[in-house]
Amino acid sequence: MYSTINSINFGSTVKTINTSAVYSCELNSLIVGTGVTSISDYAFNCSAKNVTISANISTLTYKQTDGIYNMENLKTTGTAIKKLEQDCFNDSRSTLKTVTLGNSVTTIEEYCFSNFSSLTTVTAEGVTSVGSSAFSYCPSLTTVKMNKITAIPEYLFKGSGLTSYTIPSSVKSIGDYAFANTKLKKLTIGGNITSIGSSILCETPIEELSIGAHVSTLEYTSFYNMPELKKLYIWGSYINTIGFGCFDNCTKLTSVSIGSCVKTIESCAFEDTALTTVTIPSSVTSIGSSVFNKCTNLKTIVLAKLNDTFVSNSVWMGTNNATIVCSTCDTDMFYP
Repeated sequence: MYSTINSINFGSTVKTINTSAVYSCELNSLIVGTGVTSISDYAFNCSAKNVTISANISTLTYKQTDGIYNMENLKTTGTAIKKLEQDCFNDSRSTLKTVTLGNSVTTIEEYCFSNFSSLTTVTAEGVTSVGSSAFSYCPSLTTVKMNKITAIPEYLFKGSGLTSYTIPSSVKSIGDYAFANTKLKKLTIGGNITSIGSSILCETPIEELSIGAHVSTLEYTSFYNMPELKKLYIWGSYINTIGFGCFDNCTKLTSVSIGSCVKTIESCAFEDTALTTVTIPSSVTSIGSSVFNKCTNLKTIVLAKLNDTFVSNSVWMGTNNATIVCSTCDTDMFYP
């Protein structure tokens, strides 16, 4: 208590750390060793720059860790710790910079590191399950290494500082607003993804998006409001429908590549975009009304194959000066 000790190491002989055991100390290093089998609530009320926890307990709770403040670097080691509870290390929200979790940790609960303003790097190679908003509103967070997670839950990285990210192959679903308000400029949503939430990239500066997800329909809300998107690739063998207004308000989208997997393009799918040329593959047999409404820059629409659906005037409503090109078309079929 009120100690001038620079570091504390609870080694293998210490079994229990009781309430207020470390109180008002200014530490450079705090080590909780593998011998510790019990940490009482509020055992720590101290400043500790570097913290290593290897305790022989399965879960770290916020009551056990909340009193550690001014922490910059956190590390867990050993084989016992499996889970970090919601709001762990809450008192270090403004100072924690790096988190390195041992492979024994498989679960990070929701909001665990939310609003940590200085957090830059998270390494958690053993984690398979992470809760919603676990890293939301971490504006300095640029590096995340979690290659075994099976889902990216809602709001996971919302408001973080991510500029690049590779979705692990183990991920099957992406929740609502998962990457919203980040700094991502490029993302590939691969064929292992079976579920996509709403507005997952809302208000990001993303410029290039590649979608080959194992979903049948790209929903309206999934890709809403990406103001900097310029290039779009839709590929794979699963996506057969581009939903109503799917890319609505992507006002800088100038290029789209629609793969032969797509069969249906619903109404207003590319409304209010900056497309100049678009090619509709022969696989498309159904197209909704006003698909390119408000696309004032659209000059050329290439039809790989004509069917009765394309003859409807409502399909081309709002295209204004676009030229329709189709080598198999009878121009008299377009009326008016």
